[in-house]
Amino acid sequence: MTSITGREADEELPGEEAARLLAVARDALEHWSRELEFPVNVGSDVAPRFRREEIEMLSTTLASAHSVEGAIREARTRLER
Repeated sequence: MTSITGREADEELPGEEAARLLAVARDALEHWSRELEFPVNVGSDVAPRFRREEIEMLSTTLASAHSVEGAIREARTRLER
């Protein structure tokens, strides 16, 4: 996966598109956002939106993690670097 910079990193994705990129149901993504506080919903409850950078990092970490919680923890760590 290539890294994203500039405007792409700040891009916001609608909930449906973000869920599709993660290959999960939109309800699951919204649950993670509410209960695990990642990825952060930068939209509203009615129209959730997520930062592309967080979604792409989570996609990367989900591929190798043993749990959603582990993937989220790793994604947060990588984004803080």
